[in-house]
Amino acid sequence: MTAERPDTLAELRLAEGKLLGWDERKNGARCALQPRDAEILMALARYRFLTTAQIAELWWNGCGMRAVRKRMTQLFEAGLVERFRPQTIRGAFQWTYCLTSDGFRAAQQSGELPAGLKFTPRRERLFDYRYVIHDLRVNEWVIRYRQLAGENLFGWHGPDEAVIEPPRNLKEEINAHADGYYGDLDHHAVRPIQPDARLDVAGAAGDLMMFVEYDRTRRVDKNYDKFRRYEAFLTGWWHMAIPDDWRPPLVVFVCQDEDHQLRFLRAADHELVAYFSPHYSGAADHRYPARERMLFALEEDIHQARAIAMRVPPWPRGHQRRTDNVALRTTLPGVPDD
Repeated sequence: MTAERPDTLAELRLAEGKLLGWDERKNGARCALQPRDAEILMALARYRFLTTAQIAELWWNGCGMRAVRKRMTQLFEAGLVERFRPQTIRGAFQWTYCLTSDGFRAAQQSGELPAGLKFTPRRERLFDYRYVIHDLRVNEWVIRYRQLAGENLFGWHGPDEAVIEPPRNLKEEINAHADGYYGDLDHHAVRPIQPDARLDVAGAAGDLMMFVEYDRTRRVDKNYDKFRRYEAFLTGWWHMAIPDDWRPPLVVFVCQDEDHQLRFLRAADHELVAYFSPHYSGAADHRYPARERMLFALEEDIHQARAIAMRVPPWPRGHQRRTDNVALRTTLPGVPDD
């Protein structure tokens, strides 16, 4: 973060609970769209909100903020984007941008928006900055991860395009697995996966999908349903929804501090019990895929250029191969050591 570029994470921490102040257009001048403008509009359609600093990071990396502010003001005056910021007595926060209906149509005309994305009016519905902080912190986490992964991050899908639906007749297909059987799998948890972001990541052993879940509640009870859905997905049906030549997917829960992370690790250690067992094998050979592929990362780590996370021990409590209660440290995919 340069001295001139705002620290988005620090601002978001200060903006909790503040009311929004929407900007008003002064002249409504039109502007000719450039390729970069179209990319920004498409990103706002996919990721909902971006701050001035996030836009600068993605499209003006290494440049000063003056050019970014000037161009975004032109897009605002042209009626393609709206902008707002938290109201404050002292100083001023950076602008946060979202699309207008005209901006969404311009993004659609690029021909590269995912099918099914629909325009959602924001100005008429948003009054409290808390309702956008979640999306902005997810986007900030992904941008920091992108700095570490580089070209290995080759796909970023926003929350409205990242849904994965289970195939029809899935329960019958799971039960008919030719190589073994599933145990303690909650079939009621075989439901759609809707992460905050879905990242396509290249690694030395092949491509994989990494699902990002950012938790603002800090409440374990609000996440039990997510734990169970992801356990069913990572254990029983991911290979029916993801290309055959991709590696098994991961999900990373982004936690706000160490206490938050520890409580989620303890809850996951208790909840994740589903396993796959080859035919004619005993409990010692049971595999627990969700325990290996559900990660818990500290938000601050990615901002300190540490692409690390924790996961629960490979076997649940009471298993004959369980030797301790120590969580395991791992590196996020797509960065060195992957």
